[in-house]
Order: sequence, then C-alpha cells, then structure tokens
Amino acid sequence: MNFFNKYILSGLLFGILFGLVTKSAISGIIGGILFGLIISVFVKKQIKNFEKIKDEISKENTIIFDGAANHFMGKEAVGGWLYLTDKLLIFISHNNNIQNHEMIIPLAIIQKVEKYLTLGVVPNGLKIISVDEEDKFVVNDRKKWIQLLQQKFENNIDI
Repeated sequence: MNFFNKYILSGLLFGILFGLVTKSAISGIIGGILFGLIISVFVKKQIKNFEKIKDEISKENTIIFDGAANHFMGKEAVGGWLYLTDKLLIFISHNNNIQNHEMIIPLAIIQKVEKYLTLGVVPNGLKIISVDEEDKFVVNDRKKWIQLLQQKFENNIDI
C-alpha cells in the first residue's frame, strides 16, 4: 500500500467513526480524508527531517535500526524518532511537541527491555529499564526493536 493511501485509509476509517458519533456521515468522511492527508504530509516531512539527523548520527555511530517513536514524558507522548546504534539508544523529538527533548541511553546501562500495552490495549509499547530510570516508547515493529536491543545487551556484544 502506498504511503499516502495508508494515511488516507486511516483517515477515512477515523472519519466514518467520527461521522457516526456526530450523525453526519458525509462531513465525517470528508473530515477523515482531510485528516489523513494532513497527517501523511506531516509524516513525510518528519521522515525527511530525521533522515538529515540520521546522517549526522551515522558520522560517529553505526546505526542498526531506527524509526518514528513517541517517548512518554509524564502524560505527553512526545513525538520524534528513535535510533539504535552500536552503543546508544537515541531519541530526538520533532519540534511540534510541548516538551521537545533529546535523550541518549547508553546500551551498557540497559537492564531489561519489555513490551507493554499503550493505553492498556494497543500492543505497540516498548519499555526500557536502565540503571537510572524507566522509559516508555510507542514504536512501530516493536518485536524487531526488542529483538535487537536484547541482542545488544544480553550477548555482551562490545558496547
């Protein structure tokens, strides 16, 4: 499925639900399609911005995996990008958040990686338990993130 179609389909489904709630199917569907289109443009822009950051990170680190992510800071799910390098887990937020930040977790201090349910029902949560703290992320391809992180700290790879 092409990039824009995926977001327009999501927006359409959201619009149908919105239309049922507001009892206006046509405005719900139109609103949903517009929402999906706006989100797809936003995501495309973020991917382009984070590719530049990825190039900078890769000058000093070997990037193993990366992808869009939200990092929970209190009740806010701060949107941004998560990078797994050979030595670090790096989160960099995009500028459209209340709590913009960067966070670097050395892999050497990670004690455990767990999955969790976002909002208690969505199976896309990643919990990183380190010596200092516990951080929660929402990621795509959670299984791959967990597999790669566990390989790095369980196999005592030179980190």
